[in-house]
Amino acid sequence: MLCQRTTLTKNDLIAELNGFMYRYNYQRRHGSLNYQTP
Repeated sequence: MLCQRTTLTKNDLIAELNGFMYRYNYQRRHGSLNYQTP
């Protein structure tokens, strides 16, 4: 999950954001794709 820890370095934050963006774009179900993952 994004930013559950209180202190993050810049590299940790970038890694967290990249993970979130990957999950958001590739693992969540998309309504325009009939609620399937791409």
